[in-house]
Amino acid sequence: MIQALNFAVDATAPILIVLLLGIVLRRLNLIDDRFIQQCNCLVFNITLPCMLFFAIVAHPIGQVIDARLLLFTVFFTLIFAAGLWLLMPNDSKRGVRIQGAFRGNLAIVGVALVLNIYGETLLPRLGVFVGLMTLVYNLLSVTILAYDQDRLLQRVVSNPLICAVCLGLLGSVLQVQIPSGLQTAGAYVSGITLPLALICIGASLKWQSLRINHHDVIISSILKIVASPLLACLFAIVLGFRQENLAIIFLMTASPTAAASYVMAQQMTDYGSMAAEIIALSTLLSVFSITFGLFILLRLGFI
Repeated sequence: MIQALNFAVDATAPILIVLLLGIVLRRLNLIDDRFIQQCNCLVFNITLPCMLFFAIVAHPIGQVIDARLLLFTVFFTLIFAAGLWLLMPNDSKRGVRIQGAFRGNLAIVGVALVLNIYGETLLPRLGVFVGLMTLVYNLLSVTILAYDQDRLLQRVVSNPLICAVCLGLLGSVLQVQIPSGLQTAGAYVSGITLPLALICIGASLKWQSLRINHHDVIISSILKIVASPLLACLFAIVLGFRQENLAIIFLMTASPTAAASYVMAQQMTDYGSMAAEIIALSTLLSVFSITFGLFILLRLGFI
């Protein structure tokens, strides 16, 4: 139990600290709404697409892909999101609720947790897995958030995150060699993505907004960190997943809501603050839910 708690804290503590930094900077008036808006635009259009592209293109997809694991995770995500679409109230907040409930923080928390348990030998495999799931997440998120808006197909195909993932996957398939200078520049740009996004999330948290949206925020957070991993693991165990693959399924689905969901909600809807609140609450609560889930799976001998 202590070991599981250490894994969860190690993965989520940096996120919570940077979120807190955003709150403090906003309280000190060192950043304002204009700064947040400009940073969100920068992250959405430049730095996050850059990070996704370089994370994917570096690994030859044919050598490290696990088709069975990937197919299970894709189908579960689609079915889970479809179920949420049918169950959620049909109002202007539905897309933000659903995205907050299915879109996990794979690149930071999910990968960190898996590597804490199994070591860096899984890193290439996780890189491609996360890249492909990121494409699925982005396609789903854009479709859900823009469902009631005009030019849905155009919004999907022109989304910078989707374009970056597709280009990364193409480069991975073709085994394109990126010059070292360009890789270094890409690493510089990619490196500011998550700190900047998390600071903006923290700065966007507002007590008044949370009071208004608390019901939606709590429901989406519980769905993300409890319902999603519970259902995923039950189905995975029935289908025979065990050890590393089952751990990956649990840790990826149990990860708190991704920072990218705030960036996308802020750019495409009027409920960016609610998306930020879902991220903050799910991250905080995931320390306990991940710890408990790992303890149960280890106790039962499934991982």
